[in-house]
Amino acid sequence: MKILLINPPRFYELIGKNPSIIEDHRGYNPPLGILSLAGYLEKHTDYEVEILDTQPEEYGYEELRDVLRDKMGDVVGITAMTFTLIDVLKTVLLVKQLSPETKVVLGGPHVHIYPKETVNLPGVDFVVQGEGEKTFVQLLDNLSNLDALEKIPGLAFKRNGRIIDTGISPLIENLDELGFPARHLTDVTKYSSLLGRHNTITTMFTSRGCPYRCTFCDRPFSPVI
Repeated sequence: MKILLINPPRFYELIGKNPSIIEDHRGYNPPLGILSLAGYLEKHTDYEVEILDTQPEEYGYEELRDVLRDKMGDVVGITAMTFTLIDVLKTVLLVKQLSPETKVVLGGPHVHIYPKETVNLPGVDFVVQGEGEKTFVQLLDNLSNLDALEKIPGLAFKRNGRIIDTGISPLIENLDELGFPARHLTDVTKYSSLLGRHNTITTMFTSRGCPYRCTFCDRPFSPVI
């Protein structure tokens, strides 16, 4: 089974009133969420995994359509941020137009806060809540077994018109078992920052979670897809 993980475009991004120099020169950071997920898949499964980071490539939607024709997976995972949700939806619908049988999985901060609302969006088959690595692998291993999926923490999906929400997956206590982000699946020279002294930069997670609790859902946030 082939897994394609996508960091969607941000053409319709909701932004604040930042100085223009920040918006014009902020560059692109590595998509550590899906890179961490890909690294875990490579370490713990035999699934074929590929990363498509559309932002540094500056793909328009017609270009993205052509790329997806070549790279489409049996399962497509997409990072969902609230401020890029319009682009997320456009990417989901494009995937489904090209390959209706492909399963679309969303994860990320928006999903974590609004799991039921997200799984109701057109074209979305599953959402992964909380820390995504272990939940995503269990989803892939049981993709056609809905009874088994109902017992996996961290999922939301529809069954017979009813939303099944298994809640937040438990926090992963030993982060060492996850392995490193699969940085080799992207072109590291594409990433830069206004704050960097050199043209190429990278970022890293030194911990997971948040010291605060979400106002909307009263639960701590950890990175997902």
